[in-house]
Amino acid sequence: MKSKRYATLAVLIAIGLGWYAGYSMAVAKANRAFRHMSGFSKGQWQALVQDVKALKEDQENANQGATLYALDALLQFSNGDDAKAKEILLRPMREFYREYGPTTNGSKMTTHRQRELLIRIERFASLNEPFRQSLTADKSTAQPSAGECDGGTRSTTVTFKTRP
Repeated sequence: MKSKRYATLAVLIAIGLGWYAGYSMAVAKANRAFRHMSGFSKGQWQALVQDVKALKEDQENANQGATLYALDALLQFSNGDDAKAKEILLRPMREFYREYGPTTNGSKMTTHRQRELLIRIERFASLNEPFRQSLTADKSTAQPSAGECDGGTRSTTVTFKTRP
């Protein structure tokens, strides 16, 4: 009876050691090889891992914020307050436009996606006069933007730089 217990214990230990040697050691070896190929030192690699974790957390926080806005708007719609629901849904667009839209000293835009989103916001604003006025209320000194309004016709001209 005791020999079965010892045999079972020995098998479990062998499985554990086999997993450790076969899986975790191989993963660690692959990570070291990748770090060596990329030219990162151990400290740089750890900093990169921390940066990736921080970006992931930022994305999770952004998703949570978007969900809260949507839930709040849906509650307002279900309560019959359509105007308040629309205002809740327009708030993130207005904040994005105020942060990344045209300014007196140029533009803070850095990415292609931000430019595309600004163009979409401006197209929507051209169709919705109250929203357009709310965008320009704080931007009265702003320069013409990527989707410039010219005599009632809307044209979009954007120049993108490509990386070599």
